[in-house]
Amino acid sequence: MKLARGVNILGYDREFWKDYSNGRFKEKYFQSIRESGFATIRINLHPFRQMDNNYVINPKWLEILDWAIKKGLDAGLMVILDMHEFNAMADDPVAKKEMFLSVWRQLASRYKDQPNNVVFEILNEPNQKLTVQLWNEYLVDAINIIRKTNPNRTLIIGPGNWNGIESLPSLVLPREDRNIIVTVHFYHPMNFTHQGAPWSKNNKELSGIQWTGTTEEKNLIKAKLKVAADWSKANDRPIFLGEFGSYDKADMASRAKYTAFVARTAEEFGFSWAYWQFDSDFIVYDINKEEWLTPIKNALIPTGPDYPLEDQTGFSPIYNRQNLGSWALQGNARWSVEQGEIVGQQDASEKKDSWLFTTDEWDDFALELEFLVPEKCNTGIGIRMPKDSVGDPDEHGYEVQISDLPQRKLTGSLLHHVDSKGNNHLHPNQWNHLGVKAEGDHIQVYLNGHKVLDEKVTGSKKGRIGLQVPKDPEFARQVVRFRNLMVKDLKPIKSFIPSSYPGRSFADASHTAGPQVIPGKVELALYDLGGEGVAYHDFESENRGSGGLNVNPRHQRPHATPYEWEFRKTEGVDISYTKDFADYNHTKNYYIPEVNQFYVGWTEDNEWLNYTIDVKVAGTYAIDALYANNDATILFDIDQKKSGSFKLPLNTGNFHSWNKAKIGTLTFTEPGLHLLTFHYNKGNNFAYFEFTLVK
Repeated sequence: MKLARGVNILGYDREFWKDYSNGRFKEKYFQSIRESGFATIRINLHPFRQMDNNYVINPKWLEILDWAIKKGLDAGLMVILDMHEFNAMADDPVAKKEMFLSVWRQLASRYKDQPNNVVFEILNEPNQKLTVQLWNEYLVDAINIIRKTNPNRTLIIGPGNWNGIESLPSLVLPREDRNIIVTVHFYHPMNFTHQGAPWSKNNKELSGIQWTGTTEEKNLIKAKLKVAADWSKANDRPIFLGEFGSYDKADMASRAKYTAFVARTAEEFGFSWAYWQFDSDFIVYDINKEEWLTPIKNALIPTGPDYPLEDQTGFSPIYNRQNLGSWALQGNARWSVEQGEIVGQQDASEKKDSWLFTTDEWDDFALELEFLVPEKCNTGIGIRMPKDSVGDPDEHGYEVQISDLPQRKLTGSLLHHVDSKGNNHLHPNQWNHLGVKAEGDHIQVYLNGHKVLDEKVTGSKKGRIGLQVPKDPEFARQVVRFRNLMVKDLKPIKSFIPSSYPGRSFADASHTAGPQVIPGKVELALYDLGGEGVAYHDFESENRGSGGLNVNPRHQRPHATPYEWEFRKTEGVDISYTKDFADYNHTKNYYIPEVNQFYVGWTEDNEWLNYTIDVKVAGTYAIDALYANNDATILFDIDQKKSGSFKLPLNTGNFHSWNKAKIGTLTFTEPGLHLLTFHYNKGNNFAYFEFTLVK
């Protein structure tokens, strides 16, 4: 039996188990999971809370499980029934033994006629008081019960001590029963995978730990998984890696790299696997946004055998998911942003194609996006369209066609390029993935992970990215949707940061784009990772905002979330956010900051912060500062060299009266990565500096 690639589902969806129509997990997700390339679902079951005093499971709960099994099988998925009552069994295994065995009496009898694609996992992660010795006794009792009604059912059983690989030698299975798959779980290194996880005693205060794929990091994972592979070979038992992943507090680039490496290494050793998990935490799918986390999904399920853009490092979003921002309109089409999607529809009176363009230009780049179009569609993606163009790919740039109409250029082809063929592998009325790589005179296009274009071109070398709706009346009612537009600049960025500097740009689950960019805002709460003496110098080790003031429930304002309340609370820099009762309830603001604006406060003399920044254009920049209180003097260093002294123009009168004002200019002589150091003294709150190119 080949479980292949799977995902854990339904572990913490309590409403689902009361009435599946009210759960977070919806019927459509079964098919979506299968279409995304997963072969197996591991359904996490908590039946103890559904049992009466005689250990009879609630019939309603069982009917919901019937439904879930049927929908999984209907979608073409293998279904694992995972008995997930590990905490209760660990606390008092002797008292819970009969309860545990009663679950399998009922499930085994109820599902004895299910196809072989339904697999029983006897117990998740036996641990603590359920010792290795006790577990070896209990598992035999459970096997004997199941085999009475399911003599040929595939079973999954793991060792004690949390299904730890190191405990495999202690696992004792019936030698004659060969229809057993052995499961292990893998979360090494824990300080990376569980950083910030509130239930993890040793890791809940950690943050900013990256996994970059060094030789040492990879060798650690290979060595641990090889222990399981060697045991598997010696004992002739297949291995199922039933859980692995990293908690959401880690930065996305690290999570994706780690996930991909563990999955590929497991496959090299011949293991099947199931990622932890679909929803709740460690997620691969965001139910609130109704979208896959593309970096994690692509790490788990490579999008194609020749797809070159699996590594998400360096990709940055090119829209803000809230509005059109600085995108430029051309023509009369109606464009909007709805629930994070860019939505376009042509005006029926328009005589020319309509476009929505970025203001930025790229020469060598990789572009990833998802699109949803109806049947008999026609739209396109403009690339390398110069700013002086009018969006006509006949003369300027290129248009990557999106169409399923055989009389037109098919998806992935370049419009007006005679030899561009494309293909018809798009899925109407579903989200499709498009990847474009433009490097020199070479353009490649990938549709749903498969290469559909590989062409040499002689035209435009640099330009904007655009989204198009055509002029043709037959497409006037067509609505096109785009989301998750990400770009990676393929030209290497030159770094001027001193090689002795060990810090790195800030990253977490909400900030994945890499260094802050100039021109643009440098948000001061997003100082580098590296700690005291490297990324910052602060005279107190306590974060007096996130780790002090905001612990008070009164300061956990309803317009914010725990993310704002607790931002970087374990680090020494004092950070808070703007609040309704402090920053907006008076008329003394010279400038009104955004709601939940992070700021650095409780400042003291001779403190400083470091920022890795990406300067896109060399030149002189005007600086606008958003600050409160003193008209103090501040200093900047660039690459550890003194570069400017600036006087804040106005004393605002208190720490919650804000002002945004020009304070002077700063010159960057070269584009690329630079280290910007901000020196300050006592008596201010600082939110950001905004850099605007002036010459």
